[in-house]
Amino acid sequence: MATLLTYSGTPANSTRIGDALSNTYQAQQFTATTSGTLTSLKYFERIFDGSPTDGLRFQIWTDSSDSPGSLITGATKDIAHADIVNGGNSWDISESTTVTFATPPNITNASKYWVVIKRQGSVDATNYYNPWATSPSSYAGGIQRSGDATPNWTTLNQDMVLEITITNVVDGSAFLAFM
Repeated sequence: MATLLTYSGTPANSTRIGDALSNTYQAQQFTATTSGTLTSLKYFERIFDGSPTDGLRFQIWTDSSDSPGSLITGATKDIAHADIVNGGNSWDISESTTVTFATPPNITNASKYWVVIKRQGSVDATNYYNPWATSPSSYAGGIQRSGDATPNWTTLNQDMVLEITITNVVDGSAFLAFM
């Protein structure tokens, strides 16, 4: 297995999901360090702003000229609000939500992909999700973009805090890659 970290150190910022039409989607690009299947990802919620009650939709998309391209078939997972760990505004590596896909998407070494996250409910300026991010951008393997409802993508100078685990297709070997 390879575990990609889209951050290093302690994150000090956050990014908003679903508080305005301009950030309906949040997307983090990553570069695979092995070929295999994307077994899981860990999502780190900084704090719930207000009281969102809907959940989040996690997807894996292809890359298209450094923007999210298209959804990989079967690479969607909805997580209910009750199953999302609220970090309470204090960074703790153990406070994460693990996302696994029913059909893990195939990933190719050295190729770029996107974790795309969207809230399941409507945009709400008072009640929304606020996951951890690093600013300025520190992950050399990708960039973060925010997307409106279309989605049209805008580059952000930060990275979402994610851990992405890829199981090696050849022998299932385990190794840890820090980015």
